Amino acid sequence: MVQARRRGLAIGVLLVVVPALLLIGANAPFIPYVGGYGSLDVSLWSAWLVVLAFAGGALIWICGQGNVRRFLSAFALLTVLCAATATFRLIALARANNVHVTAAELFGFTGSLASVPPDEVVVYAHDLGEALNLLIYTPKGKPPNGGWPILMYVHGGGWVSESSAARSADMRWFANQGLQVLSIDYSLSDKRRHLWDRVTDQIGCAMAWTDANIASRGGDPSRISLMGESAGGNLVINAAYLANAGKLQSSCGGRVPHINAVSAIYPGVDLVAIHNNTYWGAGPDVKAMVTEYMGGSPQQFPERYAAVASAPKITPSAPPTLLFITENDHLVPPDSMRGFDAKARQAGVQVRTISVPYGEHGFDLTGIGNVIVRQVTWQFLREYGRDS
Repeated sequence: MVQARRRGLAIGVLLVVVPALLLIGANAPFIPYVGGYGSLDVSLWSAWLVVLAFAGGALIWICGQGNVRRFLSAFALLTVLCAATATFRLIALARANNVHVTAAELFGFTGSLASVPPDEVVVYAHDLGEALNLLIYTPKGKPPNGGWPILMYVHGGGWVSESSAARSADMRWFANQGLQVLSIDYSLSDKRRHLWDRVTDQIGCAMAWTDANIASRGGDPSRISLMGESAGGNLVINAAYLANAGKLQSSCGGRVPHINAVSAIYPGVDLVAIHNNTYWGAGPDVKAMVTEYMGGSPQQFPERYAAVASAPKITPSAPPTLLFITENDHLVPPDSMRGFDAKARQAGVQVRTISVPYGEHGFDLTGIGNVIVRQVTWQFLREYGRDS
């Protein structure tokens, strides 16, 4: 009996200590490693941290004795309150943006982690010796008069990884709302090839392909919006802003269409800031990604870094832009996103900004963050990209 109580107490302490450490990291994101893991886990699983800490506290109360029980129970209660506060802050962000969150969504039973097949796979171009795919997710039923509005998605992955199959569950969700979704492949950089000067033109090619071919598939080429996260956020901002200024090139020719709206999730708008990231848990990996994309450091190639920076592409013709800024981001410095936001507003661009508390890179894979990104992007596209 004594051994069983000790095991129960140990399990209870573990169930409390792990959420407590994660919450410390989320509230002190500068702490090496703990800050990164804590920010991500609180972003994704804050409701589960409430449950775990509560369960741990119950075990401590049942199995503990005397002052040990009182002290550890108080610690468990404090952890539950901190986890609940984090959860309520995220729920408050959702409500402030007219986002409804179900219990299943709150606990992460939905999101972008599932793999969903597209309705069609098209090779939109051959470039650099490879076929570039475009995955199409089409709404059910007949298209409306004029065709479905288009959402083109550009994946993240630090310009060196991932593919058009990323976030396929999100793509299907948007298609179910009445958008024809096109998810785009582009050539990835590595240690041998550095494609900083080619990838944006490939996005231009995909846009030109869409302009010429999507009407026959029920889409409306006059209503195109772009969406991307991280590296993809950089690419969609740059491509859209250049397109509307009449400066975007297509690697395959054709007419580059006008873009109605952009949704950018923790976009890498300043590669110098990303390269100079010094956070212990992520800095070296992020620097390696940027170096592969750019071919070297900002000191070696300042003109390359200037060419891919997003802020110089801001003009009054830029499309309305939705920015998701992650307050605790350890890959893309939050100040770089805030600086871009301020410059775009100053130039007269219509910008809507969602600043995500505890938000870490990847906060939107599941849980409340995923619901917020889906629903707020849908709201924004209904206002600017869908019904224009």
